[in-house]
Amino acid sequence: MIKASNLPEIGVFEELIKAPENALVKEAVAAGRIPVGYNCYITPEPLLMVGDLFPVRMRGPGLRDTVQSNYYMSLIACTYARAILESMLDGRYDFLKGIISGGSCIQIIRTAQHTDYIDKFKSRIENEGFLFYVLDSPRTVGEGAITLFINDLKRAAQKITESTGVKFTDEALREAIRKQNEYRAVLKRISDFRKGPNPKITGTEYHNVVVAFHTTPKDLLVKPMEELIAALEKREPVTGYKGRVMITGPIFDNPLYTKLIEDQDVLVVADRYCYGSLPGIEPIPEDGDPWETLAKYYADTCECTRMMGWNERRFGQLMDYVKEFSVDGVIMQYLKFCDLFAYEVPTTQKMFREKGIPVVRFEHEYGYSNEGQIKTRIQAFVEQMENQMLVQG
Repeated sequence: MIKASNLPEIGVFEELIKAPENALVKEAVAAGRIPVGYNCYITPEPLLMVGDLFPVRMRGPGLRDTVQSNYYMSLIACTYARAILESMLDGRYDFLKGIISGGSCIQIIRTAQHTDYIDKFKSRIENEGFLFYVLDSPRTVGEGAITLFINDLKRAAQKITESTGVKFTDEALREAIRKQNEYRAVLKRISDFRKGPNPKITGTEYHNVVVAFHTTPKDLLVKPMEELIAALEKREPVTGYKGRVMITGPIFDNPLYTKLIEDQDVLVVADRYCYGSLPGIEPIPEDGDPWETLAKYYADTCECTRMMGWNERRFGQLMDYVKEFSVDGVIMQYLKFCDLFAYEVPTTQKMFREKGIPVVRFEHEYGYSNEGQIKTRIQAFVEQMENQMLVQG
């Protein structure tokens, strides 16, 4: 059984991720700041940090069903896409002044297209100047693709200016990049407590921090993060786990899933999934043309299977994390009906096995469900991993 001393400082982050419009979001809005939603890593956060803007990565915490969005979308669309639409229909994102949607997959794009004919959204766009823009996100990093991405980021910025009045300049964007690097450096300090032979933070605790990091004005989160760092420096190492694991895959923003995994006595030390921090805590270059910098950085660090022809490269990155975080086994999760990840999972699983690394995969809905089945699979995986570790000495 994993043993870790009480960490009261984590309670702030647990509370913040319970609802989209959390306390720090309300504080920022009350101060006149402008929240803009986004739904994919490929949407550069610094673009939404210029002037009074602040980014809120969209999710569907606590959703029990997607009854309304099921009416508009196919039941074989992934439940993350449906959950986002459901949350918008429920009014949980009414505080947003706009949404910049990544063109990440056809299901996310389909969600965005509903703004064209659902009266609630059309009314906001027409009467309140609500912004909705879908990025033409690249699937390669060739020169032509990057040029197109740069131009599209500039179009999105122009739309934001027309909707909110926030003006974009090279210097303003460069300052947003600098701030993002500053905030990421604080998150990295927390991430580093997962490394080495004596980690001081559990995967569930870290997961709460990362989700809050993506959904809260980052400047308002720095103080709680620094208080957490101070507490972790004094904390005794986490003990009682049977092995260290990495979780990979698409959207995975519910720490309850991480807790379910850690309840099987393995410690999650690396988070290579959408809504995680790998990649995502590396600094963005601050020199040169900031538009080109953002386009190149986000296209090049996007480890999503949407990026074409990168299977071996993605696996190489995963192996780097295996070494960096001393991973004993890999858990590959993916959403039901997520065709992009489901297609690549078997190949990547085979690659891990060829390297002698224990690996398991499981499919799940976006909402917290199928706990029994997942628990059983993880328990079998832990036994496999323990046997492998004994063989390797």
